[in-house]
Amino acid sequence: MQLQRLSGLLGILGIIAFLAFTAIAVLNFPNYDFAGQFLSELGIGAASAFWFNSGLVIAGICFAVFFARFWKEQKAIAIAGILASLALAGIGIFPMNQEPMHNIAAGLFFFLAGIAALFFSKQNRKDRLLFAVSFLALIADIAYLGVQSPILQKISVALFLAWVLFVSLKK
Repeated sequence: MQLQRLSGLLGILGIIAFLAFTAIAVLNFPNYDFAGQFLSELGIGAASAFWFNSGLVIAGICFAVFFARFWKEQKAIAIAGILASLALAGIGIFPMNQEPMHNIAAGLFFFLAGIAALFFSKQNRKDRLLFAVSFLALIADIAYLGVQSPILQKISVALFLAWVLFVSLKK
C-alpha cells in the first residue's frame, strides 16, 4: 500500500514538474509558437533549455517510479512505462540538436507510452474512465508517430499526463 501511495504522489509530482518547467521554458522562449513548434524546440532555446530539459529529466524519474507500482501484478505495463519514462528523461538529456539520440529517445517515449496504455486499457476495461483515457492516449501516440505534427504531439503528451493523473488518483 505504501508503494501505491508513494508512486501516486510521484506520478502527480512528475506531472507538476513537467508542466511547471515547461511553462517556465515557454516564458523564456521569445515568440514560441505553440501550434507550430514542437515541445523539443524549448530544449534548445538559449534561455529555455535548462528549464525544459531539467523538467523532462525530473518528470521521467518520477514517472519511472510511478510505473514501478505495476511490477507485481502487471509486468508488461511496468516495463513499458518505466522504459517510456526513461526515454522521456532521455529527451531532456539529448536535446533536439543532438541527433540521432534525441529522435530515438522521443520515438521510444511515444511508442512505449502507447504500449503501456494499450496493456493498461486491456487490463482495466471495467473502469470506463481509465479505459477511455488510456485508449485515447494510445490512439494519440499512434497518430503522432504517424503524422508528427506539433499539435498532435501536444495532444499525445496531454493525454499521457491525464492518464497518469487518473491512475494516480484512482489506484
